[in-house]
Amino acid sequence: MRETTHCTLEPTSGVLIVRLKGPSLEEQDARSILSDLQAHAPEWNWRVAIDMNNVEFLASSGIGSLINFHRTCAGAGGNMAMFGVNDNIQGVFKVTKMHKFFTMAKDQAQAIKKLT
Repeated sequence: MRETTHCTLEPTSGVLIVRLKGPSLEEQDARSILSDLQAHAPEWNWRVAIDMNNVEFLASSGIGSLINFHRTCAGAGGNMAMFGVNDNIQGVFKVTKMHKFFTMAKDQAQAIKKLT
């Protein structure tokens, strides 16, 4: 397990679990988190599950960063899933049609299953 300013990285069942500390995911947070992810995701074949339980607000720059990281994972032959997304953020994903782009799961176990 590795603790950073904005998240905790935990390898589990061949997947890198990224627990965001929240309460928001804005541009500055996203840059730091993406740097950590890009440094550690290759060890887990770019299979990453992002725990959004502590995130209450997602800025547009945060959405953009998640899109870019998803594309990076997919381009490297991996995938990214999110779980623990609150109703407000789920609503944003539905309005923007991002719920069709991202792999969404209700909990960590389901996210790991979708990635392995």
